[in-house]
Amino acid sequence: MNDPFDDIINLDYPFASRHPRMSMWSRAAQFAPFAALTGHDEAVRETARFTDSFIERDEEELSRLNHILMELQGKIAEHPEVFFTCFVPDVHKSGGKTVELRGRLCSIDDVRRVLVLCDGTEVAMGTVVDLCCIDKD
Repeated sequence: MNDPFDDIINLDYPFASRHPRMSMWSRAAQFAPFAALTGHDEAVRETARFTDSFIERDEEELSRLNHILMELQGKIAEHPEVFFTCFVPDVHKSGGKTVELRGRLCSIDDVRRVLVLCDGTEVAMGTVVDLCCIDKD
């Protein structure tokens, strides 16, 4: 059989002297997937992330929380141990999440409306969903 390329089929490949050979890593990078919409995957994940909504407290619940705060104000010198359930708003979208905290109460700042724990944590009074004193009398 006579092939028209028989005369060149066994010749060495001519390499350009001015252009060095590309590494395998660089050659592979040319065929890497291309993300036309940068940030699209993150936006989809953020939209799919669930948040809880803040549950408005009724007058009875607010009165109960206020009564507990007044009792804690009287015990503030003892640094009573308290357990909080509070709502933390999400910084990226509406809603947030409910978290539980436990610690010793150092002060109640009525002006800024925050409860200050001895470890420096500050909890805004408006975000408190539930509150109880753990120390036994």
